[in-house]
Amino acid sequence: MPWITEHRLTPLCGRRLETVRIRLKSPRGLIFVPPLIGGDAAQQVRYFRRLVRMRYDLVTFSYSGHGRSTGRFSHAAALKDTAALLRIVDRENRGDGLPITGIGCCYGAIPLIFGNSRLAAPLKKLVLINAVFDLSVKAAATSFFRYYREIHQCRGSESFLRGVFRRYLDFMFPQVHKTRHEFGRLHRRRVRIFKTLADVLFLNPLASIRQDRTQALCLYGREDRILRFYGTGYPASYEKTVKRIFPTAAFQPLPGGHFLSSPVTRNEILRRIRVFSDHQGLILPVSPIFNTALTRI
Repeated sequence: MPWITEHRLTPLCGRRLETVRIRLKSPRGLIFVPPLIGGDAAQQVRYFRRLVRMRYDLVTFSYSGHGRSTGRFSHAAALKDTAALLRIVDRENRGDGLPITGIGCCYGAIPLIFGNSRLAAPLKKLVLINAVFDLSVKAAATSFFRYYREIHQCRGSESFLRGVFRRYLDFMFPQVHKTRHEFGRLHRRRVRIFKTLADVLFLNPLASIRQDRTQALCLYGREDRILRFYGTGYPASYEKTVKRIFPTAAFQPLPGGHFLSSPVTRNEILRRIRVFSDHQGLILPVSPIFNTALTRI
């Protein structure tokens, strides 16, 4: 199946975003995926390339300060980047009339939901994969101290405690290369540090958002220790948070943790994205091989 990969620097209000669109001749729909902090467009292309083989166009990008994008990163900048690019994608798609499905993984769910709300919901369907909804100090502190208490029960030495924060970052972001100056594809000098700290203290972009007209499919790991650290009563409390934003959301627990690295689980995620994007219904049948995996947990 031939496709064209378009790389460009999209101009946005004095900055330029590294943007990638994989375009097919006759696609069945369009997938819009924001990146992760420390990631870039190439990372999302690698993860979701199989959706292109399922005949979907794919659009992703790099936040300000990441990859070839200009500017400097902050939480607020990521929100603006996503909303601005989504506006462009929606405008360019009006001639084609393709149904657009948004995919928000982990942190990427926050700017995706925010951008969709700012633009009067051009995305009628959203897939949330182990989505995080809050980066506030309270949420971060709750996560850190829950991790600290759990690890402290196992190891209580002073030398261990001195390195607990570094271990916490490794626990939260095990697949991200981290040094004193770099976090994945993000260099410290390309971060607006004080602006980012202010955003964490005072910015809660999803606090008042409710999207009744948007269908949402929420996929999350049953053993997701990262989401579990954000609050008590997981997964019931997590589903309640999703329902506040998307009252009609459908849920599918998946075997595995936050990164859902099992090939069986990843195949099922892609299959469900395809079925969800193509059909009106929210409750999707589970494939037989995946159903066998579910019965074991």
